[in-house]
Amino acid sequence: MRQILRTALDEPQSASPNLAERIRRRFARLGDVQLPVAAREPIRHLGMPEDSPASGANTPFKARARKAAVRP
Repeated sequence: MRQILRTALDEPQSASPNLAERIRRRFARLGDVQLPVAAREPIRHLGMPEDSPASGANTPFKARARKAAVRP
């Protein structure tokens, strides 16, 4: 068993290309594919109303802060 292992490990290993290179070689015969880039709209800003739950206006922390601001 040791002899078999030594023989297997002593054989020079061929430098196999990485995965990207193997994929590139496989599909090279199909040619390059150019897809059109779709036009995009600019990002819209969605304003949040102050009283909405998503803005955090009614959280306990903000309620305490409002009470603390009212105290003299």
